[in-house]
Amino acid sequence: MRERFKQLMQSYVRHAAAVGASFDMNPSPGNIRDGLITDAMKSAGAARKGGTSPVVDVLDYPQVARTSGLNLLCTPGNDVESTTALAAAGANVILFSTGMGAPTGNPIVPVLKVSSNSKVPCG
Repeated sequence: MRERFKQLMQSYVRHAAAVGASFDMNPSPGNIRDGLITDAMKSAGAARKGGTSPVVDVLDYPQVARTSGLNLLCTPGNDVESTTALAAAGANVILFSTGMGAPTGNPIVPVLKVSSNSKVPCG
């Protein structure tokens, strides 16, 4: 799985470079405003969201999850595209962490917002 993950990341870097883009837009301006000032900080938070479960598979966009457990799914970082990929991969519920109250939803799979920021509006 480690090699699969590495290959996917290298492939995405090449695709981005081919169109004059890079992964420098992470963290987003909203992340930076809220204190996530480096990719390392954002990545540490993302890794923590997986808990202590072992990774059972690494999937490319838009593969379907076939193994129960923690699957890593390569998706764009944008909210709508990533939740769409999760739904297509077979998610039954999407837990969406947000510090700004992003309105992202999905017409097929329920999206539950999770936030540690008490200023995020409910509803």
